[in-house]
Amino acid sequence: MALKVFKVATILALVSSPFSAIANSDGACSESNFDFVMTKLNDNKLAGNGLTQEEFSKTIPNPSPVCEIKNDLMSDGLAFTVYKEGADSQLYISVYNGLNGSVKYFGPFEL
Repeated sequence: MALKVFKVATILALVSSPFSAIANSDGACSESNFDFVMTKLNDNKLAGNGLTQEEFSKTIPNPSPVCEIKNDLMSDGLAFTVYKEGADSQLYISVYNGLNGSVKYFGPFEL
C-alpha cells in the first residue's frame, strides 16, 4: 500500500508542475533523459525492489552522474539522478527521498 501511495504521489508531483533540471559538470538534463526517467516511472520500472547501494556499487564501480531532475516547486523532496558508466548504453536511475533521506537505485536500463 505504501508503495502505491509513493508511486501515485510521485507521478502527481512529476506531472502536475514544471521541473527544473539541475546542471552538473556535463550540463542540464536533456529532454531525452527527462523522457527516459518519466517513461520508466510511468511503466512501473521504478516500483518494487531496486538495487541496494552495495549492489549498485558492484554493478557500476565508478558511476558517473549524467544529470539530476528535481522539482523545486513541490516540497515532495524527490530527486532523480541518471547514471551511466563510461560510454555504456546502460543507464541507472536513483531516486532520492528528501523526506526521509533514503536513496533507491534502479537498473540497468537500455537507452
